[in-house]
This record gives sequence, structure tokens and C-alpha cells, in this order.
Amino acid sequence: DHIGPNEHKDLADYIHCKSLLFKQCKHGIFNADAHHLDEVLEGHTCEVETYGFGEDADLRASNVHLMDKGGTLGVAYHMSGALDMDVEIDIPGTFSVYNSMTAIAICRHFGVQKETILNSLSQIRVKGRVEILPVSSKFTLMIDYAHNAMSLESLLSTLREYHPKRLVCLFGCGGN
Repeated sequence: DHIGPNEHKDLADYIHCKSLLFKQCKHGIFNADAHHLDEVLEGHTCEVETYGFGEDADLRASNVHLMDKGGTLGVAYHMSGALDMDVEIDIPGTFSVYNSMTAIAICRHFGVQKETILNSLSQIRVKGRVEILPVSSKFTLMIDYAHNAMSLESLLSTLREYHPKRLVCLFGCGGN
């Protein structure tokens, strides 16, 4: 998404630029499952904290299951390692596990209490991004600012994970 004429010329340039960040800071929090993480961390001088699904991550997610509460889609999982807790988020998709683990890792780093983290995660909503509009318990209506083909494909793949009987997509696009 960040490789092209206006940002990075190729993946190698992107990885190199990312790696420079971690030669200039004291702390870095990383997705241990990220592709090219070893390359990004090459030569780092920061203290490293990680999250992910693997046993080597400081914070580990397991037992992920998708939730459909009739009009609300979400995800739940167990976190272990540096923090032990059950997490539930009313934002659909397994990508929400990674997003929430990022937030949890940052909060943990800054000493935020577990109860505050869980309470905050239970209230997270992002207007216009996988935003559920409560109109009926018989179907789910969602708005998302999927602004390019990759975003729309990702959104539709996420929704298919919930095995809907029918998936209707209405989209608009801005014009010049």
C-alpha cells in the first residue's frame, strides 16, 4: 500500500526506511508475525517488545473466534504471556486481533492497568471503518471507507469469514 511513485520505490526501500526508525529510538513494539521483521530489526538499537500468535512473542493471542451477535460482528481471543486476559472486540475480522494487540502492547508498555485496557477495547468504534449500523437483528449493515481495490478485497474477505448466507456490497466512489 505504501510502495509506488509517491512513497517508496520498492519493498527493499520501504524495509530500509522502516529499519532506520529503530536505530533512533529507545523502545520498539513489533508484530512478531510480520513479514520481513528480521530485516526491519537488523541493526536496531532499541529495546524490543513483541506481540503475535507465536510462542516467542511477549504477548500471545490464541483461541481466536469470530462473534456474530445478531447485528454486531466481532472477535474474541485469549492473550497470554506478559499479560493474561480474555479480549473481546466489537470490530469484525481477525485483523482486529492484531490491531488490538498493538494497542494492548503500547498500553502495557506505558503501565496502563489491564481493567482499563479491557474496558477501553470494549468501547472502541471507528466511524466509517467497519462501522456497524444497528438497524436489525436479522442482518448486519456496515459502512467502511474501503478506498481502493486492496481495501475492498480485504473487507469482503473479512466478512466472508463469518459465513453469511448472503453478502451484498454497495459501493460508491468519488469523482474528479
